[in-house]
Amino acid sequence: MPEFAYRVGMVVGRHHDQRLAYLAAFGRNLRVQRVKRGLSQEQFGALAGLDRTFVGQLERGRHGVNVVELPRIARALGVRQADLLPEPVDDPAWTGRP
Repeated sequence: MPEFAYRVGMVVGRHHDQRLAYLAAFGRNLRVQRVKRGLSQEQFGALAGLDRTFVGQLERGRHGVNVVELPRIARALGVRQADLLPEPVDDPAWTGRP
């Protein structure tokens, strides 16, 4: 069964379902960015206008965000929107492990 992989910096999300691979990479990257800034989920949620439980669901790859929410999230983290978005791993030599 093929495995899909998405990468944001050093963060990789992979899954047999393409959507879930993307959400996993986005969520892990979101957590890395939040922790780098020393923010709790509650603090980050307050800055971004999101509920803490929703932040947790995003970080676990259980939910995605609407494109209109992305600018608020990026501003709350002090990054560009593009810095949050995963890119597909298209390297044929990639073995499925970071």
